[in-house]
Amino acid sequence: MKKISSNHFVSYTALILAVGAAVCCGFCKKTPKIGLLNNQQVFEQADVFRQLNAEQEKYVNAMLTRRAEDEKMLQGELNKLQNKIKSSPAGESAFAKEIIAFREKVAAYNLKYRQQQALIAHAGNVARQQVEPFIQEILAEMGDAGYAVIMPKAVTYYSKPCLDATEDFIERLNKKEIAVAFPDPALFLKAAEATQNKPVAAQKPAEAPKAAPAQKPAEAPKAAPAQKPAEAPKAASDQKSAPAEKK
Repeated sequence: MKKISSNHFVSYTALILAVGAAVCCGFCKKTPKIGLLNNQQVFEQADVFRQLNAEQEKYVNAMLTRRAEDEKMLQGELNKLQNKIKSSPAGESAFAKEIIAFREKVAAYNLKYRQQQALIAHAGNVARQQVEPFIQEILAEMGDAGYAVIMPKAVTYYSKPCLDATEDFIERLNKKEIAVAFPDPALFLKAAEATQNKPVAAQKPAEAPKAAPAQKPAEAPKAAPAQKPAEAPKAASDQKSAPAEKK
């Protein structure tokens, strides 16, 4: 069998790549211009989303710092409680109330930080929604530039590389002057607390249903007028007896 040198192998590989590129370009020219967007790439590389991600990360890091401090404090309380239990002849039974109180305290801290994490994520979503009008403008611009369809790349199983419009989209988005402020997550917590603590307006007591007007007793049906007794038929007028026929 004839061996193929490395130089020939490289030339064959280059030829295959050239043919593949030609097929891809021919495919793109024959079909309507379709643009596929890698949303994750947009959120990671576009300038405005980089800014928002950095702001959100600051709040997350601050929350994690406070949580580490609280966990250190809780660990200290747990160590003291465990030492008291070990030194007591009665064991845990003598500190049942303290154990329950400590568990409730830990549950309250966990709930607090889950709420803070959710508020930070909500603030990020609110901030990113401010970019939506600019995204719609860019999609319209890309439509005017010749794109017939623009859709998320994640919904496709396979696509030609030449259909990827992510770089074009990011470049257009970076050219926009977008001023977006990341809201303080604590504001959403205060708004929620204000809503919960708002006194509910007292409702008027329900009025008793009005009694239905008394109905007049049903009148007895009027007696039908007494009919005159049927008169006996008048006797027929006496007819003269026919004269006896003479014999």
